[in-house]
Amino acid sequence: MTHFEDVRWLDFVRGVMPEENRTALQNHLRSECKPCGSTVRLFEKVYTTAQTEGASQVPEAVEHLATAIFAQYNRKSLPPLRRMLAKLIFDSFHQPLPAGMRSYGNITRQALYDAGDYSVDLRMEQERGSVSPVLVGQVASRTDPSQEMAYLPVVLMSGRQIVSRTATNGFGEFQMEFRSKNSLRVCVPMEKTGEQIEVNLKDWLTVKC
Repeated sequence: MTHFEDVRWLDFVRGVMPEENRTALQNHLRSECKPCGSTVRLFEKVYTTAQTEGASQVPEAVEHLATAIFAQYNRKSLPPLRRMLAKLIFDSFHQPLPAGMRSYGNITRQALYDAGDYSVDLRMEQERGSVSPVLVGQVASRTDPSQEMAYLPVVLMSGRQIVSRTATNGFGEFQMEFRSKNSLRVCVPMEKTGEQIEVNLKDWLTVKC
């Protein structure tokens, strides 16, 4: 039995085939050709899905986050950003909890950093026995609290290796799960100002049970 090419079945499913040619393909399907019937059913599913996805509206916030996360892939042609090394201002491990509470529940550590006109509030959370801590943070302007810090890329680096990446939400907040590595630092590039916040975590993420 002669079978039709996939491209013709695709035109058939999309309804862009001349009627005289369409009749020939319909007759072929009525002959119960299994290979061609299977091809048509697959194309129909793909076409239906494509039509549905095309009609869907991606939320603006999701689009901004996706753009921010992958922005660093296209930075090769841009001038280098001015590095702003963050300074540790507060570390909750310098104010330990009462002895009875240290061995219970999750391990949490919080720190506050200043970098130029900006602050970075970090909180590390880890369930006891887990190898994947969660880093939660917020980037804010210290000089202008109304300054928008939304949809900034946030990259967790170990040397030159990217450990994890995400982006800030509309409130400058972010969250990422990762595996602990040496020489970790959080980088927050800000293309509009030509600056990059860098928070050197050093041993800050080392949990002391």
